[in-house]
Amino acid sequence: MSTDKPIKPDEKEGPQVSIRATGEVPANESDTQGDQPTRIMAGRGEGSGTVDSSTNEAPTRILGRDEPKTVLVNREEADHEAAAATRILASSVSPELKPSGLAVPETHVSMPQMAPPAAPAATSVSLPQALVMQVRAPLTGDSATPSSARTAGSAANRDELPKTGDFIKDRFELIEELGRGGMGAVFRARDVRKMEALDPDPYVAIKFISGSLIGFERAFVALQREAKNAQSLNHPNIVKVFDFDRDQNLVYLTMEVVEGVALHSRMRSASANPMSADEQAHLVHGMLAGMAYAHSRDLSHADLKPSNMMIDREGNLKILDFGIARRREYDKVFDADDLFALTIDYASPEMLSRQRPTPADDVYALGCIVYSMYAGAHPFNHVRADLAKSEKMRPERPAKLGRVQWQALRKSLAFTREERFADAAEFQRAFEAPDWRKIGSVAAAVLAILLVAGWLLAEPVQSWRAESGLDAEQAASLQRSLGDGSEYLAGGYAEDAVYAYAEALTLNPYNADARRGARNALGKMRSDVPPEQFRKYLVSQQQEERNPAWLKDLIAAELASIPQP
Repeated sequence: MSTDKPIKPDEKEGPQVSIRATGEVPANESDTQGDQPTRIMAGRGEGSGTVDSSTNEAPTRILGRDEPKTVLVNREEADHEAAAATRILASSVSPELKPSGLAVPETHVSMPQMAPPAAPAATSVSLPQALVMQVRAPLTGDSATPSSARTAGSAANRDELPKTGDFIKDRFELIEELGRGGMGAVFRARDVRKMEALDPDPYVAIKFISGSLIGFERAFVALQREAKNAQSLNHPNIVKVFDFDRDQNLVYLTMEVVEGVALHSRMRSASANPMSADEQAHLVHGMLAGMAYAHSRDLSHADLKPSNMMIDREGNLKILDFGIARRREYDKVFDADDLFALTIDYASPEMLSRQRPTPADDVYALGCIVYSMYAGAHPFNHVRADLAKSEKMRPERPAKLGRVQWQALRKSLAFTREERFADAAEFQRAFEAPDWRKIGSVAAAVLAILLVAGWLLAEPVQSWRAESGLDAEQAASLQRSLGDGSEYLAGGYAEDAVYAYAEALTLNPYNADARRGARNALGKMRSDVPPEQFRKYLVSQQQEERNPAWLKDLIAAELASIPQP
């Protein structure tokens, strides 16, 4: 039994364990590819494009709704500015505003000077015991948003997640943390039950809900939907998910451990260790094939990016993290639309405008990833798609891409769904199509060679086909006729040789030995027999019904070569 250690950035050898949560970034890695973590977006009116000074990157936002926030008012700590925003009802509050059975303490009205008292908003009532009112989400489903589903004691912090060395359900021993992001954390774990069964590979990856989703009242449902979506996909380029479960307040799912390196890490190292054309083509084929399979199952990933793709030890690409995937129909119990989670660098204009993701939006993300692999940079320099569209930005053609590949890639990066490919299967067919114009100049020469080769090979192939159709007795008769013709010709009996070869040609009209022997026999007669006598012989053989058509044509040619008397 061995445990794997996390790989440091300066280590060039040794595999990395590769399962990571949605948008997770290990603490010791900085992503120069702009592959940012998935986060819950702020409201539409709350800032856009601010730069995090600690990372020098524009943070990924997950857009929320324009809904009133729940506010807890502490009378002893409220200052003048807070008092102007939050009103505390006086003790004379009308009976209809009092919660049933709840005693409202004696309070004073807090308001700006000269401002008359006003009826408070529903979310601004200060109640004893620091209770928090939960507001139903205003979207189409019945799910609540993470912000409105929190409880007072469920702040998102690392202490709410398990630690290395902990046991989950007395079965999974957490060996090491593999990654952490805004929506999840992933650990490598040892399955005690597998060890009891002497399984040589007892390791699994376990993903826990974390970050912005801690305290989300439907987190268990959310994880179950992710497991259900992933379990419906059985493809070599998609990571396998085994099951989901709960251990007290921890909800998690188990999946296969992929030994290898994250795609974004490989892309970052390409400056020192460039990808070969074969490696690039193999990785692109894997991601397009995997997503084409998912799209054929009516599932959109909705958060494709290099950190959600792994390269295993055999060099094969694996797609993971279907945590915010969408099906065509809205799930009224829980749907990832309620989270409105995305990664801005790879989000299409439609997703940024809060439209439900479709396979065409995955195509945009795939186009950004493929472009970055070939060009070494984001196609729009990490500018969000809606802004790039308004500024009419156009990506430059990477030098390594051929004409057909570039046409396909440019279409995948279109700013509208109607201009992009409908799904990954269409993208793959176009990207991997041969460039007929490029090979057109060679086509004529190749065709000519094939025609000549076909002409040269026609008789041998036809002879083989004719001979393979003979039964054992006919095949033996053919060999006897060929042997007799050879003996007669060697003994000077050219007329008898012609007769023997004629029998062989009756069985196999394309037999090369018979044709060659017949020509030699007629040639010998031409030189040994007087012309008039040879003519009479040829006329008689031309009328012989048993002679095959090929032999009659040969005799006709010989007859035409004899001068007329």
